[in-house]
Parts: sequence; C-alpha cells; structure tokens
Amino acid sequence: MKTGKKTLPAIILMNLFWVLPVLEAKSGFPVRPDKNNVVANGLAGTWLADGKLAKSMGTRVYVSRAVFRFNPEVARRIPAKYARFLKKTRIYMAGEMELTLSRRKMRVVKHPFILIAHGGNPYVVYFRPRRGRPMGDAESFYVMLAKGKTAARDILFMGGDFPGESFFPLRRGEF
Repeated sequence: MKTGKKTLPAIILMNLFWVLPVLEAKSGFPVRPDKNNVVANGLAGTWLADGKLAKSMGTRVYVSRAVFRFNPEVARRIPAKYARFLKKTRIYMAGEMELTLSRRKMRVVKHPFILIAHGGNPYVVYFRPRRGRPMGDAESFYVMLAKGKTAARDILFMGGDFPGESFFPLRRGEF
C-alpha cells in the first residue's frame, strides 16, 4: 500500500482515537493512606448539617447531608490530563461522595473524589462528567475534621475552593 505525505498524518490521527482512551484508562494515581492523617481516617461515613453550630459561626449551610465512601479504584480512573496537578501531591483517600445540596431546591449529587493536601490543608477534589467523559471536569473544596471524644461526636467542616471562604459544620449522622 502506497501512502503519500498527506495520508500519513491522517493515519496517525485515526490511530490516536483508538489509543487515547486506552492511555486515559491506564493513567491513574496510587492512593497512599497515612495512619496519622486525621481527615482521611475519619471522613468515611454519613454527615448531617449542624444548623445551630453554623448559625453560631455566622455561616450558611450548603449541604444538608454528605456521605463519603472509600474506594481506591477511583484514583486509578483519574484521567492523565490531571497529572500535572497531581504529580507532586499525595492522594490520601479516594472514593465516592454523595451530597444533598440545600440551596434553593434540594437535590442529590454523586461524584468520585480524592483527598489530597493543598497548601498544607485537607482538600477534596471531585470529578464531574464533561464532554462524554465521566471524570472530565474537576472541582474542589477544603475540609477540616475536629475529632470528638468518640467518633460519633466528630465534626466535619466543609469550606469553599478558596482559602478565604467560610466553612460550615456537619456532625456524624450514622456510625
């Protein structure tokens, strides 16, 4: 088969359509838990908004219920396009989160997520579908966890994606 100078780039481009999804599927990042990471070791479970504490803090509650489940497989599915951001960071936890949003009208959203440190703070990066890819877009928010005398008394603080934004509290719902 004779190929000219113009057909070779077309053949390469056609082959990329087969190779890119495979590269994206084979990309991914390891989860490296740390027994001393308070948030990673306490985040899993169900959390319910604490309106009384939020009012005393002067903050608004945006999530009435949050559920975090551990699933390290999520980190293995992270597309290669996030490598530049993630190559110098450690993933302490990965899984799925389900948030019941309480703005205007109640709705439930589910997203795969990872827990990293950003600027020295615990940071949740979650992925949303975009352009036909299940993990095509990433969003994020800061979290903090205050340990109680027992795990049932822990308080989770969820913030915005910028350091200056206020946090709102959630208490463990089911343990």
